[in-house]
Amino acid sequence: MFLTNALTQPLRLAGTATVKLRVQVNRPAAGLQARLVDYNGSSAYVVTRTMADVGHYKGLSIKRDLVPGNWYTISWTLNTDDRIFAAGHNMGLVSSAEQP
Repeated sequence: MFLTNALTQPLRLAGTATVKLRVQVNRPAAGLQARLVDYNGSSAYVVTRTMADVGHYKGLSIKRDLVPGNWYTISWTLNTDDRIFAAGHNMGLVSSAEQP
């Protein structure tokens, strides 16, 4: 999880953002999920979420088996609605592994 400091002023987020991660795998297939979260003290709201198959690290049209122990860099997009994060809130990016 990556978390910003508390925002000092409102922040508008609209359009498409890119998530780029370098990951090491322990099996021939792996999935990732990323969520953009608006944190307000003790509550949280998932603004957007997306999933990616690490086997597509070369592109969507090419799927490859992964080599356990190797590092892979994968990029994919997060599409968000027009969202305003209030002053005092934190933006968080939560990434987790999933079995495909």
